[in-house]
Amino acid sequence: MDFNFETGFSLFEALDILYNDIDADEIFIEPPEPCVQTDEDSGDENNGEVDNLSARQLRSKAEIKLANNKRYGGIGDDNIYPAESLSSNSGTLSEQYQHVSAKSTDEWMKKLKTGKKSFTWIKGGDFEELQLEFPQPDFSKYKNLSIVDIFETFLDYDIINYLVDETRRYALFLNCPDPHISHDEIRCFISILYLSGYNKLPSKKSFWDSMDDIMKHEAVCNAMRRDRFLQICRFIHCADNTQIGAKDKAWKIRPLMNMIKNKCLENVVPQKHLAYDESLVKYFGKHGCKQFIKVKPIRFGYKMWCVNTNDGYLVNFELYQGKDPRENEKYNSVFGKAVSPLF
Repeated sequence: MDFNFETGFSLFEALDILYNDIDADEIFIEPPEPCVQTDEDSGDENNGEVDNLSARQLRSKAEIKLANNKRYGGIGDDNIYPAESLSSNSGTLSEQYQHVSAKSTDEWMKKLKTGKKSFTWIKGGDFEELQLEFPQPDFSKYKNLSIVDIFETFLDYDIINYLVDETRRYALFLNCPDPHISHDEIRCFISILYLSGYNKLPSKKSFWDSMDDIMKHEAVCNAMRRDRFLQICRFIHCADNTQIGAKDKAWKIRPLMNMIKNKCLENVVPQKHLAYDESLVKYFGKHGCKQFIKVKPIRFGYKMWCVNTNDGYLVNFELYQGKDPRENEKYNSVFGKAVSPLF
């Protein structure tokens, strides 16, 4: 009994036939559609595997020649070719295929035709963008916020209060008098740190230099006294020293990093395109996580894995420290070791 298939089947479907215990003598494959993106083969020429075929090869039409000399598929105009149409170059059938019955093969092909074995493919290149509708980003809730309001959206009262508690705890841990650091002082201290990022001076004390009006910064002098700033620098802390994470090289800043990550994720506006790449935070001191990358604009510092939107918003980040102590093997197998820390 012969079956006609209007569109034949692809190489992927032909391979599926073989995986379902249907013996075949030969498989004929049309040349795959041309691809301008690359002319590289999918695998080693001498050690190629059927599990290492490209999408273009799997979509190409295929034809199966069974041990009973029947052909199924459809490379030419007709989808089934009788045994008499085989060329003399096809060769004789191997004895191991002689036991295959035409009846069992036809029954399986009938199941394939009725839909029990069906496959849906999207026509297009491997890198073709799917034309799916994605909602436009909505930034309306941030429209009327000032710069200070947006800043405090990420460094809110909970984070500032946490820094106050840990800083005072660390001072007592060193057996020093309680510095009585307030919430407002920590906010002012962080503001001065931000200012020092682009107004670079020889030292911290230079902002209060009364002998040089060029370096002296009036806003900083009026906001906080020099000795108070240096005292906060001495005691500022982000974690409890009695709870050491021996396997995590970033345990001293881990609680603060996690809180800032949560704020970034809470305030992200979903966008269609995201960028994933590494970034370097400049640092010249001594630390086990410090990296040196010669070709980067910043050659010394901490390497961070970052996910950003196309307008520069930081969605998520993670400090690179070699082996991640919090790695998830399931995520590693699905997303890869570089991306999995950000999930």
